[in-house]
Amino acid sequence: MSTFTLSEYQSLIRLAKERFTFCNYNEFSGPNKIIWRHDLEYSLQEMHNLAKIDIEEGIPAVVFVQIRSAFFNSLSKRAKEMFDEWIDGGLEIGLHFDWEYYSADLSSLEKNIEKDKKILEEFMGIKIKSFSYHNPNEIILKYRDHYAGMLNAYGSEFFLNDNVFYISDSNGRWRNRSLRQILSDQNINKLQVNLHDTWWSEDNIKQISKLDKAFEVEAKWKSNYYRSLAAVIVDEIL
Repeated sequence: MSTFTLSEYQSLIRLAKERFTFCNYNEFSGPNKIIWRHDLEYSLQEMHNLAKIDIEEGIPAVVFVQIRSAFFNSLSKRAKEMFDEWIDGGLEIGLHFDWEYYSADLSSLEKNIEKDKKILEEFMGIKIKSFSYHNPNEIILKYRDHYAGMLNAYGSEFFLNDNVFYISDSNGRWRNRSLRQILSDQNINKLQVNLHDTWWSEDNIKQISKLDKAFEVEAKWKSNYYRSLAAVIVDEIL
């Protein structure tokens, strides 16, 4: 069985519930706590599939949203409708900060985080409480403070310290142990889990095929949206 199906995703949430209390970043004190986080990377619809399961399971997942994605428009009406549904279901929206966009001036990091925070807050009409870095590497992970009144998902109390384990499905694979193995490890009692859209699907298919399929779904949605608005549809070449 694939480790990246939607049925396995839901099963992992239920496994985590046996030992952990799900929480947001500001509630992470004490043992047996788990932060269930998403970095929205490729597809609104694919993220929506995970969010619906999170809502069904009643967990307070945090979804970090980019405002400059090359793959989708996070400041569109469609995105806002999804985000509102997620919030109504108990999820939290955070800022997925694209630090590389500002990499020429990291001395102004907090000012630029504040700038992007205000854009997302104005669009959403809510207070943004936490942020994560997009494509973090050794350069940006030197900046582990909390900025612009938000908690940093890579802050020292949440990321790679002796008391907290971090695991991600980045690029559709586990690096060492799988999440199921980690959740079953009795020696781990504080955990931050970062699960991305697109890698989890109904079908047991290859990683790159999942990405291609997600883009095809998005393209079909755009075509249907155009057709729903167009006064004239031309099906033949003139």
